[in-house]
Amino acid sequence: MSIEPQTNPYDATYYRVGCGVPYERNEHWLTFFGKIADAIVREINPGSVLDAGCAMGFLVETLRQRGVEAYGVDISDYAIAQVADEIKPYCWVGSVTERLPRRYDLVVCIETLEHLRAADVPAAIQQLCAAADDILFSSTPDDHSEPTHFSVQPPEAWASLFVAQGFWHDVEFDASFVTPWAMRFRKTGAPVHRALIPLERALWSLRRENTALRDLANSLRAAPAEPSHDDLQRRVAQLEDALRTQQTQSAQSGDYWRLLTQAFNAVNTASHADELRNEVITLSIENQRLHTELKATSTHLSQLLFQQATLQSRAAYKVFTRTVRSIDTLLPEGSVRSRAFRTVSRTLKGQRVTVKQVKRVKGAETDASETASETALTPDPVLAAQAVMCMPYTQWARETTPSRVELAMSKRQVAQWTYQPVISLMTPVFDPPVEMLRNTIESALAQIYERWELCLVDGGSKNPAIRDLLTLYAERDPRIKLKLLDQNLGISGNTNEAARLATGEFVQIFDHDDMLEPHALFEVVKALQVDPTLDVIYFDEDKVSADGAQREEPFFKPDWSPAMLLSANYLTHCVIRRSLYEAVGGCDSTVDGAQDWDLLLKVTERSQRVCHIPQVLYHWRKAPTSAAGRLVAKPYVFERQAISVTNALRRCGYAQAQATLTDEGQMRVTWPITEERVSIIIPTKDKAHLLERCIETLLSRTTYRDYEIILVDTGSMEQRTLAYYKTLKANPQLAGRFKLVEYRGTFNYSHANNIGAQHASGSLLLFLNNDTETIEPDWLEEMARWAQRPEIGVVGAKLLFPSGHIQHAGVVMGIGGHAGHIFAGLDAHTMTMFGSTDWYRDYMAVTGACMMTRRAVFDEIGGFDEEYLIAFSDVEYCLRARDHGYTSVYTPYACLKHHESASRGNGIPLRDIQRGYEHMYAIVDRGDPYFNVNLATAVSVPTLAINDAPERAERLRRVVREWEFSFGE
Repeated sequence: MSIEPQTNPYDATYYRVGCGVPYERNEHWLTFFGKIADAIVREINPGSVLDAGCAMGFLVETLRQRGVEAYGVDISDYAIAQVADEIKPYCWVGSVTERLPRRYDLVVCIETLEHLRAADVPAAIQQLCAAADDILFSSTPDDHSEPTHFSVQPPEAWASLFVAQGFWHDVEFDASFVTPWAMRFRKTGAPVHRALIPLERALWSLRRENTALRDLANSLRAAPAEPSHDDLQRRVAQLEDALRTQQTQSAQSGDYWRLLTQAFNAVNTASHADELRNEVITLSIENQRLHTELKATSTHLSQLLFQQATLQSRAAYKVFTRTVRSIDTLLPEGSVRSRAFRTVSRTLKGQRVTVKQVKRVKGAETDASETASETALTPDPVLAAQAVMCMPYTQWARETTPSRVELAMSKRQVAQWTYQPVISLMTPVFDPPVEMLRNTIESALAQIYERWELCLVDGGSKNPAIRDLLTLYAERDPRIKLKLLDQNLGISGNTNEAARLATGEFVQIFDHDDMLEPHALFEVVKALQVDPTLDVIYFDEDKVSADGAQREEPFFKPDWSPAMLLSANYLTHCVIRRSLYEAVGGCDSTVDGAQDWDLLLKVTERSQRVCHIPQVLYHWRKAPTSAAGRLVAKPYVFERQAISVTNALRRCGYAQAQATLTDEGQMRVTWPITEERVSIIIPTKDKAHLLERCIETLLSRTTYRDYEIILVDTGSMEQRTLAYYKTLKANPQLAGRFKLVEYRGTFNYSHANNIGAQHASGSLLLFLNNDTETIEPDWLEEMARWAQRPEIGVVGAKLLFPSGHIQHAGVVMGIGGHAGHIFAGLDAHTMTMFGSTDWYRDYMAVTGACMMTRRAVFDEIGGFDEEYLIAFSDVEYCLRARDHGYTSVYTPYACLKHHESASRGNGIPLRDIQRGYEHMYAIVDRGDPYFNVNLATAVSVPTLAINDAPERAERLRRVVREWEFSFGE
């Protein structure tokens, strides 16, 4: 590989005629390298591999197909040009005599070094040995006929060159899956024995003799079934001669065999430790795989057992089971009553019913209030409210925390990264308990990613032991920087002083009594390998007891949600690009106590290059004086939080915006709006008592002035309903803002809404069910406030059952099948491991039972998809709005009562089930970004899960299969 490019002979002709079988992308070579790749993975299992002399990259390609991070280098421009397109980023033109760009777990060098000039061979071996501690090597020992073979050497010659670099031949490793003469060299601390060269010479000689013996044995096996006596005598004599020759050579070796034994012992001592280590790693990987399978099964079983126990505890179930024994006489087999009974029975016995399993009768009319997310089975409010975690968090945390072996394997990956930024942990210190401070510092020292610095600023702690401890650690590790202040500058001032010590590309605020997981910074930089342009990286978190013994109160977060950041500082102690921290002026001391929230509002105004790592990597300490321990520990914080959010809204152009705390202690934002006309579109049919309550509460409790009501009647026949329509037309409150649109024909919920929109005069469209009831007077103003924001396409409301439990607080893709309501069945104001039901949130979809959108957005995306007859069209609308660049937002402060099921129709058409599957499966399969992969999609209440993704996708497939089987046309 020292040949100059202009004289490089490795061109198309060489690869066509110089390798026996033409060297090109064909079955022969792909199979050949595929077998080598299989053996490498099976026998060595490296994380990263360099193929030195990769030619057309076939080994790189087959290794990457098996999940190995493989790369290749070759001197031939022609060969590299033939590399497959998907592999080209990992192969380059270069010489192995030059410095390689990084280190690898394994270097493979197959039939390459013999092509070098003799003077270049030592340099090449030196570079290979510098790139890895493990080398799989092959060079034909006797092929002098190839004109480009300048350095053909026997195995002992190669071994002597490698041993000069501290690499021994692993004689116990069978590398013959590469070539019969292939060897594995591994770096070891054992002494280099002079017997190494004769050892290799003897091994090569023995291999040749063994080959001859095998050939002779094979010829015996192929002999006639009944050989003659003379044939047997002759073959026995041949075997005896071969044996005597081998014994003679062994006897003549004398001292050689003694040295050979010593060399074997030395090699075995070093290789045995490596074998044990590899065996431990292999067993650990297998053990982790089995644990993962066990946890997934355990989670699913726990969910089923819990549902069964809850249902069977009800009095209704107990009475029902007693009645079943005599029910046959009342419900004859095959009757309508029997089919209805069996549907109810399956539900009560805990059999999962994802969608309403009532066959739609051909020709039957369906109520207009049927909406997409309403057609999924609604969780029982009592069952949902009583739901608990199927797996205790302490157990979940224990089973998802990486083992030592996993941490060690992750640490090995760091050496392969080309981008390793320094992360500066900024820790303001003021009189924490000494042991807690020690734990905080030790958690930094335990990081498997080592390019960090800990910037400690003590704000005049009164306890002298604090400064002694800080000084001790600063002297011990140069990555720990310390500044001792004469006075306390407050949390913001001390943090900004820590920022002045920082030199890292990224900074993280790290409280003096909190702790990081050992792989926290590793995961952050791992995310930066995928996208180095990220500016903010955050992760899930939990709290630990004051003594550090108990992990509790986890917080599993969604991906980036700007709306949610107005309700809570859910990003908390994230990692921020230092230039961005400095650009916003760091922490503001005027809002001490809310300085982190204020900082992140400013940062995300400038950049939304935000990434979420769905792992619990940060632990808040529940110290007595910490906000993590008691919210009342810092009562001034609430006022400053409101100030921070208010200022953020005003910076974004919302004049006179105001953030205030509700009675439940949640943040609510308001700003004046222009009252554009809202067209309230209500599809309806008969059941006048529902419509009357809907309209009357709307008229009496709505303070928003400019709205119109458009009723889309889908075939009402009841006299009470028709009389009520006349009353509405004569109502002076509705003068000039009431329209009754008659819709006849086969019912189509999407078409009914689109017809209503055609008659609307408002710039804001509100689609509303006829079984809703207004509660709060400013509900319509609240929805309009969000709908007028240009980036928002759809706004959803909080809907409550008459019992006060949640019916809708947002839609998550994959819950129960296609999509379902998160938090359904919980109390109206509930804090969960997924946050509060009273937070603003970005979602992929909201329910069409109460949904507002701008007329311009509605026209842009083409309204509701009329291919859906009844179900899923609201979810589809939100997804198409998202495809056009708009978000869907849920506001808890537009709250209505929903008498869900009161006007329910007769079921879901099969075509809706199938169309929803076709359009939504890919989203369900990859997961809803506004949910969290650590939570289960089998239930509506945020519940712990492990590896929920396969179940989520399979559940949706099962819904479609069961529906097609039971109710297919």
